Amino acid sequence: MIHKIYVGPDTDVQDLKKEMRKRLMTGGAVVRLRDDLLGEDLLKIIDCYSPQAERHGIQASVLLEVAKSDKLSQEMAEKLLLLGLPEIENVIKEKHVG
Repeated sequence: MIHKIYVGPDTDVQDLKKEMRKRLMTGGAVVRLRDDLLGEDLLKIIDCYSPQAERHGIQASVLLEVAKSDKLSQEMAEKLLLLGLPEIENVIKEKHVG
């Protein structure tokens, strides 16, 4: 069974890593953003998770979900593009082309 782990601006990175490891041992997990998040919450998430983001890491998974959000602003997109993570770049480019 694949579990969903919901993330918000108050989600601690270390707690998220611990929860992800635990869920991976019981079938797997995916990261999703909470439904009640506002644009300012997404900015907090970007600021919190960006410094440690690396390809295929949990931080990049969270930021990928931010990139997919309908609430993504141009300012947020620009911050995410500066990270140089291909998956995030592709999602943002697709959103702006379509």
